[in-house]
Amino acid sequence: MNILRTTVSVLALTAVAGFGLWQGMHRRTQVDAVAAITESALPGSLVASRQPTPIDETTYFESIAQLVQDTYVEPSVDPHKLAIGAVRGMVAALRDVDCRFFDPNQYRVLRNAQRGRYEGIGVEVVFEDSGETNAAGIGQDSENEGMPPNPIPRAVIGRVVPGSAAEKAGMRPGDVLDAIDGKWVVSADELKALQDLQQKVLKGEATPKELNLRREELRKRLQSAMMPLRAMDRLMTGTEGVVDVRWRREGKEYSAKIEKGTWSMPVVSQRPDGTIVVRFAPGCAEMLKEVLGWRAQATLDLRGESNGDYAAMRQALAVVAPSGAYGKLVRTNPQQKATDFAVQNGNAKAPKLTILVDRHTSGAAEIFALALSQKGATLKGSQMAGDPRVIDTVPLPDGGAYTLVTAKFQVAAGKGGAK
Repeated sequence: MNILRTTVSVLALTAVAGFGLWQGMHRRTQVDAVAAITESALPGSLVASRQPTPIDETTYFESIAQLVQDTYVEPSVDPHKLAIGAVRGMVAALRDVDCRFFDPNQYRVLRNAQRGRYEGIGVEVVFEDSGETNAAGIGQDSENEGMPPNPIPRAVIGRVVPGSAAEKAGMRPGDVLDAIDGKWVVSADELKALQDLQQKVLKGEATPKELNLRREELRKRLQSAMMPLRAMDRLMTGTEGVVDVRWRREGKEYSAKIEKGTWSMPVVSQRPDGTIVVRFAPGCAEMLKEVLGWRAQATLDLRGESNGDYAAMRQALAVVAPSGAYGKLVRTNPQQKATDFAVQNGNAKAPKLTILVDRHTSGAAEIFALALSQKGATLKGSQMAGDPRVIDTVPLPDGGAYTLVTAKFQVAAGKGGAK
């Protein structure tokens, strides 16, 4: 087997194994469209027949890799780029804002942020899922009917690092990004507004002229635009330069030129009023235990905690909770049974807790808060993200990674929620 096929298989199948697709999916059904290019490039099992053909996963990837090498117009194909592209495509195909592909630099930034070491302007950008909208459908009609929509999240500031340039510029958690360096940050809100207007035209509640004007306006904005992921990179990576940022808050627009730099925030810290701010990063359990000491009650602040490490959260939970079951981890895949979410070797003299939360408390942090609410902890603040999902991070051989949702935390009916 040549290096191209080997590299693609190793990286792509690493991702597939991580996805858990091997359980009950050793074979797939696929109509082979690529054989329209050349039938001789593929084994007989992959030749197009207009009939669904069961294809072994390994054979599928290796055959496509060989096809690219044999038929691509250029003489040299970079196996690394091809393999990474395969992984990126599989993650994107899940259409889940919590399932993301990270190149090596993006993964470095993620790991550092989890540990309280920031660059860029000193913020964490989070994505809010505001429903599926089809960016490709702007200005197009019947030819797009039946196309699967592309989920475009809303880019929102989830955390502002104390003392950072972003804080000095007046940015706050909850601010919605509108433009960066003069480029519109594509927003699901405006795309959804276009779709709503289309429906009104069909119902006779709006005119085609109004729809055309809105389309033209969006076309112009899209000529100078960036997607939310690019906006995140622009604000969270790099230590030099100035970024021109425009954002929205409660119907008002704000803007500032913000200088990049390096910023830090402790994984666990205590405010003057005794409130303990917790970040779920490796080592946080030991730090939390030290700060708590023997106190009988404590207030933990999990506001803005959206990128926490799941394994670190489980360790921290054992510091503040007695042993026992706290809920279940459920999966919609019928081949995967629900499992108990339990604390082993917990704290028999756990303190009485009040936990501060907001709409950006999600993932590991939301599971932590909901689990403790089962045992009497008081949740204070706004409703959380409503996204108590287990998000695993899977490193890739090139130094990059991807995140994958593997389960959802489920509490007893009628329990949980902030007051």
